[in-house]
Amino acid sequence: MSKEIECENKPKVSVGRSLLEWGFLWAIFFAPWGPVPRYFGWLLALVGLIVLKVRGENLNRLSLAPLDGAILAFFLVWSFVTTVAFQRDPYMFGKGFSLPLEFAFGVWLAFFLLQEPKILRRFRTTLWATAIVTFAWTILCFALTGNMEGPFSHHNTMGAHALFLLSPTLAYFLDERLSPREATLAFFALLGSCVMLFLSFSSGAWAGGAVVLLFSLLFLRRDVRLCWRRVCLLLLCGVSLVGISILVDKTLVQLLFRELSQLASAGDIEAFSNNRSLLWQAAWNMTQDSPILGHGWKSFKELFPAFAPEGWKWGAPSAPHNGYLTLLVSGGFPLLLSYLALQLRMIKSAYRAFKGGIHRHHAVAALSLVVGQLVYSMGGSHFDARQTVGCIAWALMGLALALGRK
Repeated sequence: MSKEIECENKPKVSVGRSLLEWGFLWAIFFAPWGPVPRYFGWLLALVGLIVLKVRGENLNRLSLAPLDGAILAFFLVWSFVTTVAFQRDPYMFGKGFSLPLEFAFGVWLAFFLLQEPKILRRFRTTLWATAIVTFAWTILCFALTGNMEGPFSHHNTMGAHALFLLSPTLAYFLDERLSPREATLAFFALLGSCVMLFLSFSSGAWAGGAVVLLFSLLFLRRDVRLCWRRVCLLLLCGVSLVGISILVDKTLVQLLFRELSQLASAGDIEAFSNNRSLLWQAAWNMTQDSPILGHGWKSFKELFPAFAPEGWKWGAPSAPHNGYLTLLVSGGFPLLLSYLALQLRMIKSAYRAFKGGIHRHHAVAALSLVVGQLVYSMGGSHFDARQTVGCIAWALMGLALALGRK
């Protein structure tokens, strides 16, 4: 009888909230496998939101801090204005505006859901799972075919994926309160993120990863001492895997020295940027042509022939390979400043949560991600990675805002 009463008193999880959570976690887990699975996850989340609205359920957790909401709303509205002003083709308008719309939705959805501790734990497990599965697939492809890109179409995309996963997997790995099962998952997830980051041979992702590592170890230095056995085992396994990979494929040594040489050539803009300075010059020419409105989202490739500097002969690229220039071209200085203001709010929110001491490891995961991707944006962009792994970065940005909510 007592068990029956206990079951009856147990709070029921609404269908709407379940769909929201499942859609969100589905999109995160399947992010590396292309846009279609992610869109299915967003569809589930939208259906869940509609169900919540129709049933009139409590949506108090929807509220961003007023300033955060205002900045995100301005970013979205300004993106709409600039894109509709320059994109006459309805298809190109939809394709362009869907990018900032999906970014805003991903950040907001993570903010809404990750205020719930149980969902936050399941989110952590999902990040571990997607890191392990992607790592296993990458290693399998490398062993069978020599292909180092895993499920991705380009090594830079794998680098972005590994970078976005490095911050949470490292922070959670250093949590001494993990159970043996959780510690095992955390170990393989972090090992996979580090090895994939190495095999990407993406200097931009490496630079962002170095910043993530620096911030994480700075804030969790006490945890490193408490988990020193775990850390030593990770280093041993990581070095061993990298060594075996080099023995299997000798060209990895050449790729390694190439990337290290690029990172060491900070005084030579051409070498340091991997010959992207002409792309950046074209993007800056577009910005000077329209510094306030920009030219709308997804306009770079279309406009490039008219603004390309002399000497360019490799066709029209889809993006300038710089997150800040992407924002300037898309919406001018107002869009860039609103984005930077939102990033600053995320950093302050995550740091406040860290100082509060309740969710220290979650806070470091979010904080190091935001700072690391700001460095990575000098040579890439989570907006350009939207087709695959951008939603992982957006989820951690939403987490940063959620953790600091009073």
